[in-house]
Amino acid sequence: MSSDLSLGEIHHHLRSAFSNKNYRGKRSHGSLFAIILFALAILLPAAVRAEQPSGLTLNDIYLKVLKRSEQDQIQQQDLAIAEARYKQSLSSYYPEIFLFGRKTYNDRYDDQDNEQLQALIRQQQNQNSTTSSTTTTGTTARVNDPYQVGAGFRWPIFSGFQTYHESRARDAERISSRYNRQRFRELLFRDVGEVYFQVLEYRKTIQILQEEQAALRGRIGELARRVNIGRSSQGELLAAQSEYSSSRIELERIKGLEATSLELLAFLMAVPAEEIVLADPGELPSQDSLTAYLEKVEDRKDLRAAMKSLEAERSRMQVEEGGHYPQANVEGSYYASQKPDYGRDWGITLSIEIPIFQGGNTYYSVKESRAQVRKSELQLEALKRSASYEIRS
Repeated sequence: MSSDLSLGEIHHHLRSAFSNKNYRGKRSHGSLFAIILFALAILLPAAVRAEQPSGLTLNDIYLKVLKRSEQDQIQQQDLAIAEARYKQSLSSYYPEIFLFGRKTYNDRYDDQDNEQLQALIRQQQNQNSTTSSTTTTGTTARVNDPYQVGAGFRWPIFSGFQTYHESRARDAERISSRYNRQRFRELLFRDVGEVYFQVLEYRKTIQILQEEQAALRGRIGELARRVNIGRSSQGELLAAQSEYSSSRIELERIKGLEATSLELLAFLMAVPAEEIVLADPGELPSQDSLTAYLEKVEDRKDLRAAMKSLEAERSRMQVEEGGHYPQANVEGSYYASQKPDYGRDWGITLSIEIPIFQGGNTYYSVKESRAQVRKSELQLEALKRSASYEIRS
C-alpha cells in the first residue's frame, strides 16, 4: 500500500478494523497491535519527509541572490536615470510656457542734466503719449518705475538638428543601460552556478575520499596481518599508511573548500550556511557545436550594449556638428498689465542667429566627439575579440 495515504484514509481504515467482529473480544488484542503497527508504518515516513527541508535548486539560489544583490539595484537605478534623461531630451521638442513679471527701478535724473538730454527725453515721452502717472524733475516729465505682467512662450524651431540627435543619443544610452543590466544578471547567474557546482563537486570528492580511506584501512589491516606472518614487507605497510595519511589531509582540505564555498553562498543569499540544503542538479543540457555559439556571439548583451554606446557617441557628434548651423527661435508675450501702457497686448519675436566665430569652441567640440566615437569603436572591437576567445576557450 502507498505511504502517501492521508490521515482521513488512515482513520477510515482503523475505524473499519475496529468495527469488524473479528477484532472483538480477547482475540482482538493481537490484531489491534498489528493495526497500530500498520498505521505507524504509514505515518512515520510521511512525517520524516515533512521534516526534511526541500533542497535548493540553482534557480532558487539565483533568485535569492538576485533579490539581495545591491549591484542589481544600482543597475536598476542607472536604467531609471537613463530613462529620465531620455524623457528630458524629448521635452526640447515642445515650447516653454511661463508667467512673467518685470519691474524696473530707475534713478531720478539730475537737475544739472544738459538741455539736449532733457529735450530728447521730452520728445520720447511725447511720442509715447503715455497716460500713466508721471513725475516732474525740473522742466522734464518722465515715467517712473515701469513694469510688465503677463504670460509668454519660448520655442526653438531650429537648432541644427541638435535636439533630434540629442534625443537619439539619450535613447541609445537608455537601451545600452538596459542591456548592461541584463548582462549583469547573466554574469551573476554564471558566478552563482560556479559556486553551486563547486559545492556539489567538493561533496562528491569527499564521498570518494571517504570510500578510499575505508579501502585503505582494510588494506592496512590486511598488510599488517601479512607482515606478522612474513608474507609482506614492512615497506608495503608503510606505503599504505602514508597513502592513507595523504588521503586524510586531502579530505580535510576539500572539506575546508566546501565550507568556504558554502559561506560564499550564505553571504550572497544572506542566510546562515547551516540552513543551505542543495538539491541534485539533475540531468544537465547538452552543448551545441562551437560554430553555433560563435554565430550567436553578437547576441550577447554586453556586445549589444557596446553597440548602442557607439550609436550614442555618433549621435552626440552630430549634436556638436549642429553648432555650425543657424539657430531659430520664436518668443511671444501677452501683457495682462503694463506701465507705461503702449496699447499693445501681445507681441511675437522671431530671432535667427548665424554663428560666425566662437573662438574654435564648436570645432574642438566636434573633434572631441570624433575621438570619443573612435574610442567606442575600438572598445567594441576589443569586446568582440574577447567574446570570441571566451567561447573558444
